[in-house]
Amino acid sequence: MMWNHKSVRSFSGALAFLLASASIAESPMNPQDAEVYPMARDSLLLDVTDTGNGLIAVGVRGHILRSQDGERWEQIVAPVNRLLTAVSFADEKQGWAVGHDASILHTTDGGASWELQHFDPDGLGPLLDVYFENAQRGYAIGAFGTFLGTTDGGKTWTAVDAPAVADAAVHLYAITRAPSGRYLMVGEMGSIFATDEEGQWVQLDSPYDGSFYDVQALGEKGVLAVGMRGNAYVTNELGVADWRRIESDTLLGLTSITPVSSKRMLITGLNRSMWVLDAPGRMTQIRVYDPESSNTGSLNAAVVRDGQVYLAGDRGIHVMPLPAEDLASVSQQ
Repeated sequence: MMWNHKSVRSFSGALAFLLASASIAESPMNPQDAEVYPMARDSLLLDVTDTGNGLIAVGVRGHILRSQDGERWEQIVAPVNRLLTAVSFADEKQGWAVGHDASILHTTDGGASWELQHFDPDGLGPLLDVYFENAQRGYAIGAFGTFLGTTDGGKTWTAVDAPAVADAAVHLYAITRAPSGRYLMVGEMGSIFATDEEGQWVQLDSPYDGSFYDVQALGEKGVLAVGMRGNAYVTNELGVADWRRIESDTLLGLTSITPVSSKRMLITGLNRSMWVLDAPGRMTQIRVYDPESSNTGSLNAAVVRDGQVYLAGDRGIHVMPLPAEDLASVSQQ
C-alpha cells in the first residue's frame, strides 16, 4: 500500500473537547486584537503548518506564532482574541486561520499580518478546520454542521449546498482533498463525507460510530481516518465498504495525521503521545511525554520540515528529530 506524500494542512482536525476548552474571558460581541504574551510559544496551540517559507502555529486567545527557521518564534498580533483551531495555506503568501465565533482570518504576506474576513459571535459555532486548494477556493467547517465555502479568496463566505452534510447535523472536525480531486471530511458519530465524481457531497458508510478527528488520503483512492479511543481505520478504495481497523494498542484519542513519506505517517494523540504508521498497517508508539500520567494534555498537530518534527500541543511548540534512516527509532528529546 503506497501512500501519497503531499502538502499537509496539518491539523488535520480538532478534538471535540476543545469545543468547551475556551473558558477564557472573551468579548461576547466585538472582535478585539489578541494581546501579546511573552510565553505564547508555550501556550495551547491547536495547529501548525509549513507555508513553504516558514511555520505558522495557531491557538488559544488568538495566538498566531510565526517562525522562519523553526527555532525563533514571534507572536503576530491577530485581529481577534478567540481560540484559533486550524490554519491552511494555499501558497507561500496566502493563508487562512479559523476559530471560535466563526472567526476567519486571512494573510497575504505569509503570516506577517492578518485581517478578519468573517466573524459571527451570535450565530455560527466554532470553526474547527479550514482547507484551501488554491488562493480562491476553500472551505471552513465546524460545530453543529457548519460548512462554509468561498470561491473568491474569502471575500465572501456562504453556506455550502450539501444536503447530505446538512441532514447529518453533526460536528465536523477535519477536511482535506485527495490527489484525485475528491474532498474528504469527517466528524462526530462516525461521520464520513466525500465528494462524488460530479462534485456532490455524499455520506459514506462508516466502520465506527465514535468521532473521527482527522482524515488523510492514501494515494489516489485510499483513506485513513483516526479518532476516539485509539480508533484508526483504513480503506484502499474510497466508497467501498472494506474498512480495516488498525490495531493501535491504545485507548487514547488520536488527533492528527501527518504524512512523512509515501510509506509512513505520524499520528498524534492525547497524553502527548505519537505513533508511526507504516505501509503494511503497523502502528507503533514512538513517544510519550509523561508515561506515568493518564491525563497530561495532548499533541494536536504535527508538520515535518528540514528533518525535524514540529508539534503543536497543550504546552506550545515541541521539536523532535526525524532520522531519515528509520522513523521508528526516533528518540525522546
